[in-house]
Parts: sequence; structure tokens; C-alpha cells
Amino acid sequence: MTVIEPHVHVWTLDTARFPWAAGTANPPSESATAEELLQTLAANGVAGAVLVQVIYYGYDNSYAADCLARYPDRFAGVCLVDPEDPDAPRKLEYEVRERGFSGLRLRPSHNRNSTWLSDPKTFPIWDKAAELGISICLLTHVEQLRMLAAPLERYPTVPVIVDHMGWPPLDEGPDGTEIQHLLGLVRYPNVHVKITDPWAISREEEWPFRKAEPIFRKVFETFGPERCLWGTDWPLVRGHGGYAKAKALYTEAWDWLTDTDREWIMDRTIRKIYPRPFAALP
Repeated sequence: MTVIEPHVHVWTLDTARFPWAAGTANPPSESATAEELLQTLAANGVAGAVLVQVIYYGYDNSYAADCLARYPDRFAGVCLVDPEDPDAPRKLEYEVRERGFSGLRLRPSHNRNSTWLSDPKTFPIWDKAAELGISICLLTHVEQLRMLAAPLERYPTVPVIVDHMGWPPLDEGPDGTEIQHLLGLVRYPNVHVKITDPWAISREEEWPFRKAEPIFRKVFETFGPERCLWGTDWPLVRGHGGYAKAKALYTEAWDWLTDTDREWIMDRTIRKIYPRPFAALP
């Protein structure tokens, strides 16, 4: 089975060429370059990855674009564009057509009181995403998914991916109130979910994060393998057991996943959303 990694971040400490965004707090002291990522992927039998623009660069997607240009058969990319910028559609078109990005990320999570996700003033960027045929992934807190109904009703053909399941609360379990904001989205066929970041939900510090597992299983069984994606959140996973263990959650620890399920969440669903000719492992 070919494996594609759908959620990683990359950055370089070469801030002369690729400076951090103004006002970036606590920028990383360790690198996470494309070359380091490729070594990690090869060591773990993963053929390629989707680079999700990291927060440290803000809306400057230059380093991820550089990685896409240098390794076009290994990476797809998801860019950041400010949806409240009146020039957002033009900027998104530039990132896609000129720089090769395959998706857009929106981040209402950075302000839990934000309301722009459901504001028609930000719909032009959805119009452009639909025109370009790209996906939109969302970094939200689970309660913010209430705002998603308006754009989903308006843009049923845009593939939407909820990152990290919106981090539903552990205490409520798989049948709690807050997680219903996510589970209710199953009625929209274009919505997908990344069943990722168990350490961010579980209060257990050690792999395999059993306390959170029922939540992950509930989300998976609700949306099904054709609408779920695995992922490690590299390089953040370095502090939570490492890449090999993160991958082993899906291939070993979660034994309720069948081989067919794994084929979908670790390959076919990703290629459906990011139709790119990832090369075979050398």
C-alpha cells in the first residue's frame, strides 16, 4: 500500500531568505526543513506529503512554495491567505497558478470569538477556491464549526477538511455536546476530517493515547474511510512519541481499522483531495 502524509509543516532557520512573520512569538529553535522531512518519510515508508503552511511565516508562503518547486513529485501544498483581505481572491490565484499550491487553509481558531467564517464578505475566497478546483482545510475549535453551515450550503463542490477534528473535549467523550458540531457535518458530502493530534485531546502523555481513542473511532465511524485522513502533524510529533509511533496508531494500535480503511485514509482519500502524481519511494 502506498502511503501519503496529509498534514506536515516545514520551516527553515535561514531567516535571511525566509524571515518569520512580524510579531511571531516564540519562533522555533530547531529546523524542520523539506530535506529533514523527506528523510523521515523515507525511513517510515511514506511516499510523499502535503505541506500545510506553518504559522511562523504568516501569510508569506515562500518557503513552502520553494519546497514545492524543488520537490514537485514529493509534495503537495496548502497555502494561507487572509480571507478578510479584499485582495484575497487574486492572492489565492497567484499561490495556486504560479506557485503550485493545491489547497487553502483558513484559521478561525486564532480567535475563538471570530465570526468571519460565516460572513459573506469572506465568500469571494470561496468563490475563487471553487473556480480553481482546490480544497479548503479549516483550523477551528469544535464549537466554531457552527459557522460552517453558511459556506457549505453555498459551496457544495469545494472539498472541505476539518483539521484535527476541531479538537473536541476529552471530558465529554464521543457522545458529548460539543463534538456534535463536527459530527453533524456528515450531512455535507464534501466535508472530510483529519483524525489527527491525539495528544492534543488526550490527557495521557504517552502513546497510544487510549483515553482519546473512543472519540477518534466515533468520528471515523461517522464519516467513513472515504472522508477521513490520517496524519502525524510533523514535526510537532517529535515531542509526542515520534513519527514511527504516530504512524503506528493507524497501522497497529487502532485495530478497528481494516486494511481497506487504511488504504483510504492513508492514500486514496488524500489523492482524491490532492490529485497529484506523488512519486514512488526510491
